[in-house]
Amino acid sequence: VGPPIQSAPFSTELVMNYANRPWLEMLSQRYFLYPVHISLSFLFTPTLSSALYLLLLRFLHRDYAAAFRLVHSIGTDAVFLDEEAQIFMRLAQCNRDKHPDAHAVRLAISHVMIDSEGALTSPNQQFMDVYQLRKGQSFKCDVTGQEYKQEGTIYFRCNAPNGPLGFTACQRVMEGKVPLPWNLTNEVTGFITKLDNVSSTCRISHVHQLEILDRSICSTDDPRFNPREYTVYGITINKNRIHYLTAMLAGEETSPCFVLPRIPEEKWPLRVNRTAIHSASMSNDGIVSLSVLFNAPPAVGGYMALQAAQKFLTPVGNPPQHENTRGSIYKLGFLFLYGLYTGSIKCKIGSNDDSHCMALLLTQLLHDRHEGWNPLVSILDIIGKNPHIIPALPKFRDTRKNKHPRISVLTQGDEKKSPLYDLLDNLFKRLPALDRQRKLQYPDGEYDQREDDEDTCPVVQPEGRSFIIAKLADFQCNTRLLQVLDGKNLGNPELDVSPKDLEAFADQPMRRFLDGKWDEDGDLKFPKEDEDDAELDSEGALRPMLHEFSRSDAKTAVKALDHLPFDVSAHPQAQSEVARMMLKRFADDVKVYADRLNGSSKAYVEGIFESDVDLMMKNPQGSEVDRALTEMENLLDLMSESRDADAAFVDTALSYVERVANHVEVPKEAEDSQEMVDYHTFLLNRLCNQETKIWMEYLIGSLLSTKSIGDLQKLNPYFEEKKHQERPGRPLRRDPEGQPCWAAESSDQRHPIRHQAAGQDQEDERAYYSPFCAD
Repeated sequence: VGPPIQSAPFSTELVMNYANRPWLEMLSQRYFLYPVHISLSFLFTPTLSSALYLLLLRFLHRDYAAAFRLVHSIGTDAVFLDEEAQIFMRLAQCNRDKHPDAHAVRLAISHVMIDSEGALTSPNQQFMDVYQLRKGQSFKCDVTGQEYKQEGTIYFRCNAPNGPLGFTACQRVMEGKVPLPWNLTNEVTGFITKLDNVSSTCRISHVHQLEILDRSICSTDDPRFNPREYTVYGITINKNRIHYLTAMLAGEETSPCFVLPRIPEEKWPLRVNRTAIHSASMSNDGIVSLSVLFNAPPAVGGYMALQAAQKFLTPVGNPPQHENTRGSIYKLGFLFLYGLYTGSIKCKIGSNDDSHCMALLLTQLLHDRHEGWNPLVSILDIIGKNPHIIPALPKFRDTRKNKHPRISVLTQGDEKKSPLYDLLDNLFKRLPALDRQRKLQYPDGEYDQREDDEDTCPVVQPEGRSFIIAKLADFQCNTRLLQVLDGKNLGNPELDVSPKDLEAFADQPMRRFLDGKWDEDGDLKFPKEDEDDAELDSEGALRPMLHEFSRSDAKTAVKALDHLPFDVSAHPQAQSEVARMMLKRFADDVKVYADRLNGSSKAYVEGIFESDVDLMMKNPQGSEVDRALTEMENLLDLMSESRDADAAFVDTALSYVERVANHVEVPKEAEDSQEMVDYHTFLLNRLCNQETKIWMEYLIGSLLSTKSIGDLQKLNPYFEEKKHQERPGRPLRRDPEGQPCWAAESSDQRHPIRHQAAGQDQEDERAYYSPFCAD
């Protein structure tokens, strides 16, 4: 849960609720263990549940880029388990987040679940209503009969034509599937309206957008369309988008364009409701039985004014209900708006009197403003279009002794008259008189029917950097060529990579310690580049500690058979040429395997061979135990030193490589050149997340791409391969083209995994790679 912090209202901090018993009962395990990549830059998600849970945490933390990158990990072709369904449904907690990237994350999740057996993305999903229990509410599941009262419980109700069906987040009732915890059509609408503000790290390809639109409602003729859930405006946006993308992908120059139909009888804001002038009097049955609720302050300003407007905009209850002229919801109906118009209730949002503007706006938000015969709406409408008659209108004064919120036309109790009766009676007489005097204006008489807009729009194909998606070209590269590094040229001697380091990395990672020497102080010193390896092999620090024993020396080893344990050569089915060849191949394979296994050997630390272990078991206090412990402690110390040294190198190298990959060099042309404009445009777009900075996971993944340089230049067009090629060091060998390198297995690509500058002196290189505002 996200705790409300008064001093930090937009905080993304999360607090774990360990006392949520329904949540814990669904879990198969209380904790998830995430392996960490060797670069310490990202996590691995070994199971679907762990991926869903990490995605939920990142989404709640509003780390949209990290959540978006994790979406591909939750794709599955299996039905959700109860634990997975529970976590997936908890994504509904993020539905209040209307950030453009939040819409993108939800649509990305919807896309990976389109063909999944775990989530319900069929058209019936559009009939799902998502609810979340608030404090004091309860919910009874129509399927299980179980009642839920805990705050925060998420449940769904299906309003499909075949009948209502309610179920909780953990109840999988539709063929073992659970619905998407949001309305797909409304999410598509929100995404399209905020498309220009979606970060580059959360962009969805045009093909994927089209696939999502195919599952959403794009026409008011769709049987799933419900006016209570969707607007014609939102459906029209979806309809235009699906036609535009179809035309774009087909290479067409124009696309059909649909506009919102104007309601003929509405004509807002020019229409004037004239009921109060022509057909309203105190003798009408609807007026005699009329009563309103009114409980408003004499003045509203600043935050209170915004709260009042929010009440008109926010529905309550189920089904949702808005404020009306009778004040049924917030007691802010006709009398509140009439008071704003006539000045008896003041409204100041800033330093000016905004009473009339606020009343004019809120009048259009009344839920019953278009529902049949309503003289109260007519009065407000006429006053709004004719502010010049306000001084001639009476003001409402509550003369009752008992100030109850409900005010009726009929007198109540011992009251002699009703203030609402007096007000309406006066208005029904005064407004027709003003109309006869031609003091009322009706702008709807001058209303001109709007001409139909153009039914097509041009299609603009994305070009340049207008729509870059951070995605690697492929994962087909199986080899990388490594070269030595000179740390001095990079400005940091700790980044030295010698030929021996490369050779050990590709062949025998612990070779440095095998070839090391103990000095007089007891420290391990490593050989120099030009020392004789043959001499070091016999005098190395760890080599005297290790002994190789063949498999036959081990007591527990069983000798592998070098022949087949059966003979079927006499069988009638084994007399054909193909059968005899197959039996011979089996026999040869068994012999090769047995020779390899029986002739194999393993390296053991001195004093911990099987025979030594037997002696230690017989005499636990003997010298053999002390010697073995000493050898192991020395080995652990050396391994700890190696680990610390490798960790230090990795930390230094990662920050350096990431900085170099994202570096943007200032153009050398004049300040008013187009190159300088492009340079500043790129930096500004990166600052507002319209350009993607290369992150470590993408950088490491590019090592598996056959177009790694192109993948890096796609996100950073200022990354130049020539400036980052390796400067020749001492070669271990040469490739077929004569280039010095060390190849890690076979390859047809020769891109170094660690970059350094070339063509500049040492001082210029340090300045070139120094961090600045663009890094």
